[in-house]
Amino acid sequence: MLAPAIDASGRGRSCGPLLLVGALLLAIGSSARALDLEGKQTLIEYSCDYFGEGGVAFGFVQPPEIKLYQDGTVVFRRDWRYFSSEISGQQLERIRAKLSRSRLLRESTYYTGLRGDPMLHHGGLCHFLYLEDGADSQLIAASVVPRGGQWRRLLEYLSDLLPAAAEPYLPATLVIDVETDCRPPCDGRQWPHADRLDLAATAGRRTEVTDSEVVRTVFLDLRRDFVQADRNYRIEVVAVPGWFEPAKIEGRLLRLVGQ
Repeated sequence: MLAPAIDASGRGRSCGPLLLVGALLLAIGSSARALDLEGKQTLIEYSCDYFGEGGVAFGFVQPPEIKLYQDGTVVFRRDWRYFSSEISGQQLERIRAKLSRSRLLRESTYYTGLRGDPMLHHGGLCHFLYLEDGADSQLIAASVVPRGGQWRRLLEYLSDLLPAAAEPYLPATLVIDVETDCRPPCDGRQWPHADRLDLAATAGRRTEVTDSEVVRTVFLDLRRDFVQADRNYRIEVVAVPGWFEPAKIEGRLLRLVGQ
């Protein structure tokens, strides 16, 4: 799910606002160029990941709200949308120095006593991932959305670095699951790419998608409910190589919190 303001199933909300926002996203994304982030190394990322009804038994890690790479590329969420940009070399060096001095990032830690806002009804985890690989990689997690202290100051520092103007982010590759959905679709939207990706043939198995038009349609759609040959399907984005790879961090988070 790429729009955290909607519940995990997409149910229980009126169609009108979603259709309006979806139309805006499609219009904005029509000019976006695919960005291949596979192979880039993370400098730091931040996200809040909310558990569903199944708690930690089901995948819960969401796309990062801010992800800064070691070459200065940054992808971030703002107002329902994802954007990409680059920071200057001078900025990058200052950030590296600040992060290396941060007491919060010195070792992987699960904070249980921080004051903050609750993670909705089923709970969840907020986390920083500092450096992606190697001995210096640190994972810091909390069971609330912290409101102050080092955590909040670091998040505000990263947020202040985000540029006011940036390009809409569009991945080069998606990994998806396609499920047959018994519910009638909210808007009755027909799947426009049956000649490029047959949903019936893909249902029930994980699929990597590199076709730019299919990627654009799936990534920018808020609900991802489609109709093909009078059958309803739901598409779930389960990974975006180089940007959103929950399998790499979910296990580390669970081990950190003792699950």
